[in-house]
Amino acid sequence: MNAMGCRAHIVAHLPGLLMLDGRAVGPDEPQQAVQALRHQEVLMALMLTSACLVHKLVTSCFCQPCSIQWLLSCPMSTAAWRSS
Repeated sequence: MNAMGCRAHIVAHLPGLLMLDGRAVGPDEPQQAVQALRHQEVLMALMLTSACLVHKLVTSCFCQPCSIQWLLSCPMSTAAWRSS
């Protein structure tokens, strides 16, 4: 986590904080920090969902070896894509 990410976490969880690391906490900074953390949470959930979906796609086909090129050429997976 970078310094800005740490600052956002601290400011979001301590909204009454006036100063951090020798820098004043701006009046809008707590609200902006909460929004930034929510945005980060949504992106992390999306990445996790995508990773799980890729894992399911790779492991659900009976063909071997498992690779992205193989997945794209797998008859079982392309038939499902064509029917949708």
